[in-house]
Amino acid sequence: MGWMKPAPALLLSMSVACAPAAPRRVLTPTAPPAAAPTPMVRPAGAAIAPGPAGWRRFPAPGPAGTPAVAWSHRLDGPVTEELVTDGTQIFVVAAGRVHSFDRKGVERWRSAVGATGAPTVDGARLLVPGPNGKIIVIGREDGLIQQEIEAGGAVVGAMFPVDGGVAWATTGGALRGLKGWSLQASDSISHGPVSDGWSYFYPTATAELISGQADRVRWRAVLPGPALSSPVVAEGHVLSTYAGTQGGPGGLIALSPDTGLEIWRMQLDGGPTGGLALGSALVVGDTDGALVGVDPARGTIRWTAPIDGAVSTAPALGSYGLYVGNADGRLHRFDPDDGGESWTLPLGATISSGPIIVGDLVVVGLMDGNLVAVGSGG
Repeated sequence: MGWMKPAPALLLSMSVACAPAAPRRVLTPTAPPAAAPTPMVRPAGAAIAPGPAGWRRFPAPGPAGTPAVAWSHRLDGPVTEELVTDGTQIFVVAAGRVHSFDRKGVERWRSAVGATGAPTVDGARLLVPGPNGKIIVIGREDGLIQQEIEAGGAVVGAMFPVDGGVAWATTGGALRGLKGWSLQASDSISHGPVSDGWSYFYPTATAELISGQADRVRWRAVLPGPALSSPVVAEGHVLSTYAGTQGGPGGLIALSPDTGLEIWRMQLDGGPTGGLALGSALVVGDTDGALVGVDPARGTIRWTAPIDGAVSTAPALGSYGLYVGNADGRLHRFDPDDGGESWTLPLGATISSGPIIVGDLVVVGLMDGNLVAVGSGG
């Protein structure tokens, strides 16, 4: 019921036979990959430790040389939910099924659970948003259904760690935790919360950014416009995009994680397109067809990297490169320090999910139903 025999790997059925554009720069790894981030608990007023904003992401080097498709699989529908990794397995949702692949592209299992969102890794199990306001719990190693949990409504975005457990938000504005607490904090949570393990932060459709701890609200802040993505938590900052209002441009804003007071804001002439990535610079796509690197401490532009075609994914950082997909099916790699483009690789269809970096691979999902891993061809 929750498990089917692994399907054989399928050959790449799209136009990737053409050689990638000649690299303008090839980055050679010079340091070992960073350790995987772990959730933490901090006392009130303590500083947020620096590190990757996504608690489920595992920093890794990514491809070091000229890019080439390492493997691909055709799934049963478009790949539009976030790709998830535990550092070894890759979990992907297509047509309501959750699939598990290893780094070599071997499908380990698939589970037909009617998934409506991306899974969350919680120890030896996966928590999967399902139909009718349910969270389906399946085994991480076998995909077998273990139990169902009442979510209290449709889950918004990714689940998140707080107070030593996993919690989630619903489209009806409720926050709930596996430990049994709940909070009706808003009437319209627009994007999934993020967390430092101690507090959580989320935007609403009414242009607020709210912070809470388990079943209580800590503060509310009014944004210049509705957020376009989930925020990012960094040392001393909660960073968010915002849309333009009354014909003006949107931009970025930084707030204090402890008080919600504004630290800085900046407008982007083209306006931000969505999700953020944070490394040496805060990186966001803009509607003028570029990536913009911003100094996260001051809110000033460090570099701008033009891209041909509309950016279709949030940027993702590996240890040695910054990756982003676009609507015409090309995967790009940039130097996160200066925005220089290292290479671009055509994959044949709009990149709609990812990228995530797993070891020496960068993995993306496509609108035509393909899951594609790109590695080094030499």
